[in-house]
Amino acid sequence: MRLAIVGGKLQGTEAAYLAGEAGYEVVLIDRRAERPAAGLADECHVFDVTSDPVRARELFRSCDAVLPACEDDHTLAFLASFVPGIGVPLLFDLDAYTVTSSKLRSNALFERLDVPRPLAWPCGFPVVVKPTVGSGSAGVSVVFSEPALELARAHLAAEGADAVVEEFVSGPSLSIEVVSLG
Repeated sequence: MRLAIVGGKLQGTEAAYLAGEAGYEVVLIDRRAERPAAGLADECHVFDVTSDPVRARELFRSCDAVLPACEDDHTLAFLASFVPGIGVPLLFDLDAYTVTSSKLRSNALFERLDVPRPLAWPCGFPVVVKPTVGSGSAGVSVVFSEPALELARAHLAAEGADAVVEEFVSGPSLSIEVVSLG
């Protein structure tokens, strides 16, 4: 099995590692050289798939599946429209990503499904302040006072991000991964 992974940062590194452990041949594609996942890939290509669809088509056709491992909306939309047309499975669902990439939409879904989650502000301190979009810990902070909360919100606003504020729940950090067949 030959797997094309588009994106070589954190998500691409995880995907490349797991694919390699499963015995897959990993073909990494990223716009930038020297990505962390490059050391785990059998083959690396440095180019932007959205800017060079001819090269992307040729490379994707040499693979059994394509797995996006990035959060670039333009690239994801391109892959969702481009890859199915060349007869190679795309391991990605743009509609699901639209929900899961937004903490606001995810929280609304959890509320509708009655899934327990941290309380929204106002809830008392400490609280977690995080950008509404993105994954990982970038832009996330735990604050213990009203002045610190306003500072964290201002910091996100200065970066062009809206903030989600919810209660801090101590314990292990968990990540939810969803895999679907069909």
